[in-house]
Amino acid sequence: MNKIKSSLLVFSALLGSLVLTSCMGDGTNKMSRSAIFTVEKSGSSYTLYADYGGVVRPSNVLELTDGKGFNNGDRVLLVYSYTDDNIKTETGKGSYIDNAELISGQPIPINNILMREKAEASKLLEKDSIFSFANNVTSLQLSVYRGYLTASFSGRYSIVSGKGVYPSLNLVYDPAENERPNTLKLTAVYNRHTAADAQAGSQSFIISYPLSSFANIDGKDPIEIIVDGLGFTEPLKSKVERVDMTPGNYLYFQ
Repeated sequence: MNKIKSSLLVFSALLGSLVLTSCMGDGTNKMSRSAIFTVEKSGSSYTLYADYGGVVRPSNVLELTDGKGFNNGDRVLLVYSYTDDNIKTETGKGSYIDNAELISGQPIPINNILMREKAEASKLLEKDSIFSFANNVTSLQLSVYRGYLTASFSGRYSIVSGKGVYPSLNLVYDPAENERPNTLKLTAVYNRHTAADAQAGSQSFIISYPLSSFANIDGKDPIEIIVDGLGFTEPLKSKVERVDMTPGNYLYFQ
């Protein structure tokens, strides 16, 4: 993509390694971290499973969300803090952070990858609906972990009558372009939902796309994910293990 800092990333267990290497102490060593999480809700309790590894059990979900809480399966970006005595270890299972304090955060929209037929019926692939990434997106990172492809990007949005119009970034699957085994090819489509010459601003966005529908792609080897779009100078490519096409086993502490 022209003048776009872009990458398709597959991370290792970064947060998990941070937890395992933290030192036990007197509880005064306060640390702050941020991560993207999948939420598991059980009654009034929440367990947060971080992308790339790590488990956090927060103490103040209701306070942070004005009493609304999270739903089971939500995707959220959170900043949290903890001290070294919040790190707990279960023999044979691993370490996690208990009673972490949530500082700030935002929900992450979960958008389904669209079949080309549905995208066409919704007119998302019309010429006047597609905006070039080269002119509208200054950075794009796509990460893949345990059932989700997550797009983090800085993009332009339109301003109409003084109000911002939220852009969309859709991923489209065309069966005719997906006949090779061990390959998932997707087309990224950026739409500002206004005229191209509308007044514009820019900000950061983040969206997750479930991958479970594509877990049974032909073949047995790791899957190469290829993402292309209008304005890309070359597709983004990365190979991922098949385990990352479906949600993880989030019950390993039970």
